[in-house]
Amino acid sequence: MTGRGSTAGRGRAQPQFEHNGAHERLVHWADNAELTKRYFREVPGARRTHVHVREHGSFSQQVPLLTRDYLRAHPDVAAEFAEVKRRCAREFRDERQKYVAAKEPYVWDILRRADAWAQRVGWRPGPSDA
Repeated sequence: MTGRGSTAGRGRAQPQFEHNGAHERLVHWADNAELTKRYFREVPGARRTHVHVREHGSFSQQVPLLTRDYLRAHPDVAAEFAEVKRRCAREFRDERQKYVAAKEPYVWDILRRADAWAQRVGWRPGPSDA
């Protein structure tokens, strides 16, 4: 993903990104409580897009990297989690908060297992895939 500048709109900056040749205009959601993470969404009417920009070395950067590496090292867990997410998405197609709540126990279980794995193998954050 490559940043492409910013344009003003409705009081919020609208960064423009290019990903695989597609240009996206995104809106920064300033009401995010996490101070080490910036969250961007699509402009109204555009294809759903979520971009999370995390501060290097922060907890909010390390947790997703740990989860990514744990799931890559455990493809059986990754497949199970993918099925849980698909099932939740089918059941709560138009109810985002219920979807998030339904998968939450699985997310916490994976985080607990990922943390134990990280301690066993001496995991350290590797480079981002971005």
